[in-house]
Amino acid sequence: MRTPPLNVQDFLSSRCIAVIGASGTKENVGTLVMKKLMSAGMKVVPINPHSTSVMGVPCYPQLSSAPLEIDAVFVATRASRSEQFVRDAHERGITKMWFHKGIGAGSASPESLQLCKDYGITVISDSCPMWYVGPVDVFHKCLRFLH
Repeated sequence: MRTPPLNVQDFLSSRCIAVIGASGTKENVGTLVMKKLMSAGMKVVPINPHSTSVMGVPCYPQLSSAPLEIDAVFVATRASRSEQFVRDAHERGITKMWFHKGIGAGSASPESLQLCKDYGITVISDSCPMWYVGPVDVFHKCLRFLH
C-alpha cells in the first residue's frame, strides 16, 4: 500500500474523531467509517440529532454538545448542511475536517470549503478514510487507484 498523503496521516493520527452523520443504519457512510476507525483502535464520537447511541457509543445531537475533547471531524451528510458543521468545528477550536467523497456529490459545499480556508481548518474533501484505514477492501482500493 502506498503511503497516505500527509494531511490524511495527520487526520488519522487524531486522538478523537467526531463522525457527523453516523447512525443506527448499517449501510450509512458515517456508520461504516465510524466502524472502520474504531476497528483500527481510534477513539470516535458519533454526532447525529436523531440518535442517542451508535454501535454502543453515546451519540450527541451536535458537535457543541459532545463533552469530549475532539481533534478532528469527519462529515458524512449532505453538502447543504456542511457550512454549519465548519462553524461548529471552528467554535470548538477543531482544525481538521474531512468531508466524505465517494461516488456522487460528496459532503462538502463550495461555501464550506471556503469557510475552512477562512478559519485555517485543514480540509480533506476528495476521498474517504476507508481508502486508507486498513485493512482496505478491494472496492476501496480500486476507488483510491482510480482517484
